[in-house]
Amino acid sequence: MASLKSEIRNPKSGIAVGGVLLLAALLRLIPLGLSNPRFFHADEWDYAQSAVRMWAEGTLDPGRPYAHPALYRYATAVAYPIVSPLLPASLDRKWAPYVAGRLVSAGAGVLAVWLVYRLARRVLSPGGALAAALILAVAPLHVQFSHVAKPEAMMAALVTLATLLAWELAERPRRRLYVLGGIAVGLAVASKYNGIVAAVPLVVAHLAAPGAAPRWKRLLALDLWLAGACSAVAFAAASPYTIVHLAGSLRHGWEMRVAGQPDPEQLPQGPAFLAVARQAWEWVGPAPLALAAAGAVLWWRERRSAALAIVGSVVVATVALISAWTVQQPFYLLPMVPAVAVLAAVPIARAGARRKWAGGALLALCLAPSAVLSAREVARLGRPSTRQLALAWLIEHVPNPQGNILRDHDSLDASAEDALPIIDGGSGFYGCVDRGYLKSHAVTHFVLSDWAAATEGLTPEAAQRRAAAHARLIAWGELLVRFPPSWWREGPGVEVYKVRDSLLAEFQRERAEAAKGLAAKVKEAEDRLAARPGDAALHMAVGRLLCDQAAASPGEEAVALWQRAEGQFRAASAAQPKLADAHYNLGCLYLRVAAWATRAAGPERAAGVFAKAAQAFRQAIALDPNQADYHFNLGFALWSAVTADEAVRSAALAEGTGAYRRAAQLDPGIRVPDPHILAVAERGPQPFH
Repeated sequence: MASLKSEIRNPKSGIAVGGVLLLAALLRLIPLGLSNPRFFHADEWDYAQSAVRMWAEGTLDPGRPYAHPALYRYATAVAYPIVSPLLPASLDRKWAPYVAGRLVSAGAGVLAVWLVYRLARRVLSPGGALAAALILAVAPLHVQFSHVAKPEAMMAALVTLATLLAWELAERPRRRLYVLGGIAVGLAVASKYNGIVAAVPLVVAHLAAPGAAPRWKRLLALDLWLAGACSAVAFAAASPYTIVHLAGSLRHGWEMRVAGQPDPEQLPQGPAFLAVARQAWEWVGPAPLALAAAGAVLWWRERRSAALAIVGSVVVATVALISAWTVQQPFYLLPMVPAVAVLAAVPIARAGARRKWAGGALLALCLAPSAVLSAREVARLGRPSTRQLALAWLIEHVPNPQGNILRDHDSLDASAEDALPIIDGGSGFYGCVDRGYLKSHAVTHFVLSDWAAATEGLTPEAAQRRAAAHARLIAWGELLVRFPPSWWREGPGVEVYKVRDSLLAEFQRERAEAAKGLAAKVKEAEDRLAARPGDAALHMAVGRLLCDQAAASPGEEAVALWQRAEGQFRAASAAQPKLADAHYNLGCLYLRVAAWATRAAGPERAAGVFAKAAQAFRQAIALDPNQADYHFNLGFALWSAVTADEAVRSAALAEGTGAYRRAAQLDPGIRVPDPHILAVAERGPQPFH
């Protein structure tokens, strides 16, 4: 210990370590997305906006899904009010929680580099420890997810802390280390569940520590169980609502990671271990992996079994854990990346002890490909993505589309809906989008991505269906612009199409014919209503027919038809005051009018119509509080309105959130949008019934 302290206090060593940490910080802090605000990862909104909800509602409940533990969410919630006032005024306030979450991840990433140095310094020479820190500092997977508002970087840092404490315990067992190690394990799991691998080096260190008792008896030792108890307490303190909702959390986690049913349209997947190996080869890199394997062999030959077992157990446990899951993602490998850095530094340190140039050459061989990949990730995050380029082109060239712009799930971010009338075909895009879909949704433009059109991994039948649907869609459109994919730019190839004028003309003729047919049905229903003016059911039927006719009519005619439908729904309510459906259908009518007003005059002009819709849904709920659709559409109306009054907006969001939650309670199968997203719900209002 004394030698370690003297080495750390060495000015030259301190300067070198400081330089490595500075490099790590620069690679993780640049960029934060201040000048190019966008999502760095699809899951960022979930974690970052959780902080917004907790502050807005004054609660420690991070919200669903409770299958995700809460430590990272709490850290972001603490950073959010500190970071937000420091951001430039030019940055839209909605991006403040994302920047706060990214700063938390960046800080955790730099901390992991420091912890790797501390760990490597205990098992390697000073040069080897610096090499380990450098390897992690430029590791592309670690650099990428230290930028992202997700818990991976925090979890990896806590796993590294637990490994460092495990080595200290193996050298000199003390009860304090069992307590601290147990806390580190609990916090690692509270950041993300695969942090449970942090428990493995602690158990290995307990078995490897000096002592006379047989190893099997050591499993019964009080100190080990004390560490387990400290882990449980730390987890409960850092993620209490996971404990409160434990059954649901376990079930959700099992369904997501272990018991997931294979997609019948996907080709059978190979062994999970091979998928993990491929991802490690691509993202951790062949050079660090090869050097880590060589380091393991060297320690084995040098009989440094304790070091090999403690550090290597993290790698083995991580691979074993994620190989048992039905889904593999590269970032699941992050817990083992610091351990790989330490093992990779072993042959570098041995070679450097004999010939400095040899150690330097090995280090350069390890760092060069990783540095290139990390530079690519930094560049990709700093440059506009292909999705951003496509949206900017649409805003400039199609600022006022006559209808809606359809996107597949990979072509534009959800935030595009704030700027243009974007509709989302969902993940089953090519299964649900056909000619009828384009017509019924008034689509005038659509945006396609290479990823959504890809058929790799599909069964031959599914690949043929997707390819045929893709070809039909292209045949119905005229290509306006393409943004090609790039190694230095994030995102797939994105193409913007305009629906052919000939097809739009066909749609117009068909709508006109449909409107004539509906007009005849309306006339017939109104004739029957003249004989029975007090029949609420007839008023409802006429109102719905008028709404259908409005949907097939041009703007001015549609407005007149909506006004007539409004009168019919009000007459139905007057004829039968306890008819909740009259108010519900009136609210749905206002949502249609609001959608039209948004396209015609902008979202601010539609705010009053959304307010009328919300009031109609409140009246429906007062008469029948057990209808999930009533609550869902109330939430939709409240969350869709745009207002500059922050107090009004906050109150509407709070009431809308409660309405969404009540809808989910009444109908667990209803697809309720996460209330963290400040945008129009993906599902849209429920249909008339």
